[in-house]
Amino acid sequence: MKKLFLLVSFFIFSLVWAQEMNKFFEVPLLSYTKLKLGTKILKQPVYFFNDYLSVISFRLENETFSEINLKILNEDGKIIFEKNLIVPPIDYAHWGKEYFFPLGENIKIVADKKYFLVITPQEFSSIYFYYLDKDQLLQGSEEKVYILDRLEELLVNEKPAEKILRLAFYEGKENLPPQLSNFKIEILENNKTKVSFNANEPVKYNFIYENKVSKKISSSKIDYFEICPHLKKMCSLEIEVESGSNYSYKLEARDFWNNLSLLEGEFEVPAVKILENKESKFSETYTKFTSEEPSFLRNDEKIIKEKRKQTTERLNLEKTPPQIKKTEEKILEDKNKSPEVKKENLEKKKISYEQKNLEQNKNSYEQKTYEQKKLIDFKNSIKILPIFLFFLILLFIIYKKTR
Repeated sequence: MKKLFLLVSFFIFSLVWAQEMNKFFEVPLLSYTKLKLGTKILKQPVYFFNDYLSVISFRLENETFSEINLKILNEDGKIIFEKNLIVPPIDYAHWGKEYFFPLGENIKIVADKKYFLVITPQEFSSIYFYYLDKDQLLQGSEEKVYILDRLEELLVNEKPAEKILRLAFYEGKENLPPQLSNFKIEILENNKTKVSFNANEPVKYNFIYENKVSKKISSSKIDYFEICPHLKKMCSLEIEVESGSNYSYKLEARDFWNNLSLLEGEFEVPAVKILENKESKFSETYTKFTSEEPSFLRNDEKIIKEKRKQTTERLNLEKTPPQIKKTEEKILEDKNKSPEVKKENLEKKKISYEQKNLEQNKNSYEQKTYEQKKLIDFKNSIKILPIFLFFLILLFIIYKKTR
């Protein structure tokens, strides 16, 4: 019975494989480490990054006929494919042998959604699955990191196993064009423009654009299949444009089967104004211009000058004699005090200065008053002097006559 089932499975696989197939993903790294299935349930989380799935393959070794159940679940746990399969004996090979599990048709999948491949033995199984250690994928190359974008850690009996199964995905020929989304044109600096979008399957693409005034036609092309599913990565390229120009464009994107998607439209590159002053030049695109130096530059310059000043003071301080050094250290310490301490010291100095000034004014006033009083007394004495002299002369005359 098992042999009959195997023959039927092989016949179905032959019919599927007779169609054209496209391997759109594979774990390419070689590994001789393997895991015996036994009674374990394996659950491999995957992102297909494609629109259709027709065949899944694993690297296996098997001692005898083994029956397994293969399921594909979406992220909500809904079964989108399920089938019991009998795996024949598979001879040992150092890296394992690739064994194909045909699904019988192209199954529609969503590029950026998570799925689960669930393998359940129907009895104790002698199948060995080859795998990679997760640590191997975390050590470096871009190729390894790319694998982690597509596959998450294997679950064995629902527990993380720090492994990733060696597998590959295939799709059969289909005639649906790739679906493009989130198309965007960004105007950059230096006459550059960025074109970006998402696609639901790997695509090659060509961006053609024409200056509507000069009629100059330019293009930029990606001639390999790039993967850019929604929420994961953007397909993008940069083109050169002229400021103040209008362009028409056409984006052509093709999948593996040469199915074409086309986007057309127009975009405008704003004029770039060049404004000059004596010290510098500024370039802007419809932005208000100011000739002042940016505030963050002014602040940075002040900080640099202050630090230079402090450094110079420190260096000079190191060269001074001990007595002077002690005094200057006190001055430098006062300079570096916090604003609150500086303010308090300033207020104390102000009060002291006002008191001293008041005393000086008082002393000055008293001195001035005393001098003015002496001057008045002197002036009064001068006024009395003639009278005094007159009486003195009169007394002298009387004295002479009496003799």
